Parts: sequence; structure tokens; C-alpha cells
Amino acid sequence: MHSGDAPESVQAFDDAVAQVRIALAAGRSTVFLRLFDFLVERSQDDRSPKEVEIALAVFGDDGIRENAADSTVRVYVHRLRKRLDEFYAGKTGPRLMIPKGEYRIVLGSGPGAVVYGRRLPWRPPLPSRRTAVIAGVVALVIAAALVLWAVSPRKEADPRARALGATAFWRSIASGPPPLIVAGSSFMVAETRDQKQISRIILDPEISSREDLGQHLKTHPEDFYRLYDLDLNFSPSGTAIAAWDIQDILSGLGMASAGALPIAISSKLDPNMLATNSIVYVGRLSSLGPIAAPLFRASRLRPGGAYNELVDTSSGRHYLADPEPGKTRAPRKDYGYIGRFSGPSGNVIVVIGGIGDTGVESMAALVSDPAQLRAIDARIAGAARFEALFEVSAIDDVIVDRRLVLARALN
Repeated sequence: MHSGDAPESVQAFDDAVAQVRIALAAGRSTVFLRLFDFLVERSQDDRSPKEVEIALAVFGDDGIRENAADSTVRVYVHRLRKRLDEFYAGKTGPRLMIPKGEYRIVLGSGPGAVVYGRRLPWRPPLPSRRTAVIAGVVALVIAAALVLWAVSPRKEADPRARALGATAFWRSIASGPPPLIVAGSSFMVAETRDQKQISRIILDPEISSREDLGQHLKTHPEDFYRLYDLDLNFSPSGTAIAAWDIQDILSGLGMASAGALPIAISSKLDPNMLATNSIVYVGRLSSLGPIAAPLFRASRLRPGGAYNELVDTSSGRHYLADPEPGKTRAPRKDYGYIGRFSGPSGNVIVVIGGIGDTGVESMAALVSDPAQLRAIDARIAGAARFEALFEVSAIDDVIVDRRLVLARALN
């Protein structure tokens, strides 16, 4: 909040911060409270803190593994944003929020409204005895409410969820048994030169599972004492964030009466799991694992010669995404994909994916919007099996544009 802001705005910000801190303190994780306090304190600055600054202050990261630190920060900020959404669900009036693409806490009165940020020194206030008692009572009430929410029977889906369930993309998932959410992941192997020290961790596109490693060692016996399976699997932060968003959508469709739906990873997906479940895949198209075979049998798109390329076999057109952005603010092009088709046993498989993280996250946002899905329904005439490809533009982690490239029914 700027120094010229009215005192009542400052007080409203402080009151909102205090309320959210009580709710976060009632949880079991101190990480979210530390992150929240840090972002509130830094909201007085003219610029948002960088990811590495947050990693150092909140997680104690030494900054050596910068990419890993950045991913951790993005994931936790996304989860904190979701906690704020949950805290204010069903409430009206001003609320705290974390603007997209920024790492600061601001006070706003709703979408599109003027947002107020804090520009005065802030520290968590020391509670008086009376305040501490009230805070304790409120924390107990919140904890009790969380318990009641966890054990209560699932409620009827809200109007937005019902609208989602009526679209071609979600219809059969919403009317069937709970699906298996599968997050795209990559299997990694450890390399050693002396059977004592691990020299590096390898992500080889040709070795996407434990079974692939076994086959590789049969045909390359010279690697038997060089490559080891340490049960390591990697999912990008964008995939994890998108998978949590899809988990929330499915919960809204009434799919999680006994708690959140579990999330499996594609590098551990076996044929039985693929054949006996409805599948909701979320992730990069290069990390499909066993889902790749049924997808590319149904689709008219194919992976290109490069990792960041798709080829349309119908038109011969190539779709090439820009490389990962690194630390530049230049606009970057990615491609997002959604599709619905039949699995090996006639089960339903839906794919929410992309070439890169930007495409994946953009598609997760798209499939949560009934209006966007209805527009696709109109293009495919309500076909039960279909695919759609989008060109997505982003600067840093902020998606600035999304354009439909193709939408068509599948056989």
C-alpha cells in the first residue's frame, strides 16, 4: 500500500492479514505461514522478490540448485494462492490475493477491482492476552470446521461444476466412477563409473520406465554396472500445479467423497491400471508413458523430429514450440493439447497436455471453463472422441494469449 493510501485501507489490509494468519496457523505446515509472512513483508517494496530470494528466506535453499529452488517456490506460491481462494470461498468484500506473475500479497475487492498493496513496514503483530485467547478459540473453530468438512458427505455439485459436467470433455468422466489422475513424469537412472559414487542422474527418452531399463541392459550389457535404478521419477512444477488444479475440478464434480483423488505418475503406470480405469492425464506430451500408444493411435498428431515439435498427419503442418525461456522476459510460444478417446478396454481417457509447462497449465485453466469447452463442443458437433490444439503465448510464467489452432472429431 502506498504511503498516501488512506488509513482505513491500511487497517483493512492489517485486519485481513491477521485473519489469514490465524487460518494458516491452524494448519499443520509452518512453510505456508513463513511464505505468507515473507510475501506480506516484502509487499512494501517497489519490486516483487525474485524466486531465489524467496527460496533463501523461506526454504533455506543455498541457491546452488537455482532451477530446483525456482520450481519449489512456484509450487508453494501456487498452493498458497489456492489456500487463499479456499479461505475466501463464499465470502464477499475485500480479500488478500497473490497477483499472477508476481510474488506479493495485495488487498483487492474482487476481479478487476483496484488492488491495494502494502508499502509500510510490517511484522506479525504481537498478540495481547485477549487477542491470543480469541485467536485460540478461532483456531479451534477452524480446526473443527475442517474436520466436519472432511467427514461430511459430498454435496451436490455447484452450477459451474454442473456446467462442466455437461460438456463433451467431462461428460462421461462426471457420470462414471472416480477416474485415475495421472501426472506426466520421467523415469531417471543413476550413472556410476566405479559402482561406488553416483556421477550423474540421466533422463533418457528411450528409457521411460523400469521395464525399459531392463530391456536396455539386455541389449547393452556393457551398461549393467554403469546404470542403476534408484526409483527416481521427475515431474515438472507446471505439471504438478496443473494436476492439483484438475484434482480440484474433479472434486467439484463430486468425485472425491472420501478425500482428494490420488494422483499417479505416468512412469509408474502399468497396463492393468491403464485398462481398468478411466484416465485423466495431465502433463507434457513427451511424458505420456503407456498412454502414448492409445493417444497416437487415435490422434492425427504425431511427435516431430525434435522434442518440442508436433506434426499434423492430415495437413503435414509442423507445430514447433519455443525452447524453455530461462531468465528472459521475451514472449515464448508453446502448444497446448486436449483430447478425449478410448483406451485399450474401451475405457475413457482424457488428455490435458502440452509440449511445455506453459501449454499444460493453459489447458488446465481451459478445461475448468465451461464456456471455453462449449465453444469446442460447437466446433466438433458434440463428438464423444475429439482433439483440440492451441497456440499459447507467455512472458515468464504469465500466459498472455491462447489461440485455437485445430479442433476435430476422432474416429
